[in-house]
Amino acid sequence: MNDFYTRNTPSSEPDEEVSDSFNQIPRPDAASVARLEALRDGDNAAYKEVYLMWRKPIHNLLVKLTGSSADAEDITQEVFIKLWEIHEKVDPAKDIRALLYVMARNAALALFKKRKVRKDYLDHTVFDDIDATTTYDIVVEREKLLLAELAVSRLEPQTQRIYEMSEKLLMTHDQIATKLGISPQSVSNQLHIANKAIRQAINIFILFFITNIK
Repeated sequence: MNDFYTRNTPSSEPDEEVSDSFNQIPRPDAASVARLEALRDGDNAAYKEVYLMWRKPIHNLLVKLTGSSADAEDITQEVFIKLWEIHEKVDPAKDIRALLYVMARNAALALFKKRKVRKDYLDHTVFDDIDATTTYDIVVEREKLLLAELAVSRLEPQTQRIYEMSEKLLMTHDQIATKLGISPQSVSNQLHIANKAIRQAINIFILFFITNIK
């Protein structure tokens, strides 16, 4: 069983980019541990310090994930309200960045769900995603699925449908083309759009972790 925060197995394989990003998460330094201990104990000053430190990075992340500054602002406020509500559950030994990221990502997915975007994977609480008993590989694979779902949910309905037929129903390009009455090339083009959006979402995730070192 591998600890989400401590495993460090470098890899240059493209499909392990998310895994590499989790490896970038360091253990908190002494000052961070003290700050998070104070937050856990309900210290308002510590909470304000975390808010001021992480509000902008979380907001920027959400602008990229949702494509909307207004949505990003609303979700950012929601994330920090939620953080205060669960402050007693904060683990000072773990980097707060991962917790804030998961809350932001979950809130973004929930927003799309409310707007009747199809979503199959948002069935875990924030702490399910970062539980130290969860195996490292499961966390990484779950994150890939969630990022893919979020990215595809922002695309045109036809592109979403083609992606689901290909990835979830395992239909060939020709089968999809016949079913939808379009050319195989059109299917290929739409899948290219979907896969590009997924890669961009993964890159956003990677950049959040490697450029926000506190």
